[in-house]
Amino acid sequence: MFREDFAVFDDLPSSRDDRAGQPVSFPIDMASLPEAIGFAGTNAFALTDGGRLVAFGQLVRKDAGRGHLARLNVSPPLRGKGHGEALVRALLDKARDESCKRVSLNVDRGSLPAVSLYLKLGFCDAPRPLGEPESRGSRYMENTSCSPIPNCQAAKDAIDGR
Repeated sequence: MFREDFAVFDDLPSSRDDRAGQPVSFPIDMASLPEAIGFAGTNAFALTDGGRLVAFGQLVRKDAGRGHLARLNVSPPLRGKGHGEALVRALLDKARDESCKRVSLNVDRGSLPAVSLYLKLGFCDAPRPLGEPESRGSRYMENTSCSPIPNCQAAKDAIDGR
């Protein structure tokens, strides 16, 4: 079930993004999103503007008290405006509410804005768990505090500009 309770934003332009798994055309209506991304489960969340999608992501429960953020995506013309940060912060809150001890994600190594955001929010490079599929060109990161507070030296250095 998709929830629309994280935030409301201003009018959205139309565009297309092919980076997050299945290609997604923006704007997309909430009823079409599960089919568009090939997902029909729970713990998928969205930031919307009057029913139009700004950003979406999933919190998938894994073993050993780990939550995994998946299919994180912000409408391309709206990137760099804080929507991704709002979504990840909300997902970290949800993970904490669900008693996750750590949260992981995969990010495209070449997506420097996304990597910088995740470092800022306390994610660090970590060993990929056994059995966790690896995507070519991806970077596996974890946040072990389930909070948007930097918890590793790499994040602190990135924020300080070192």
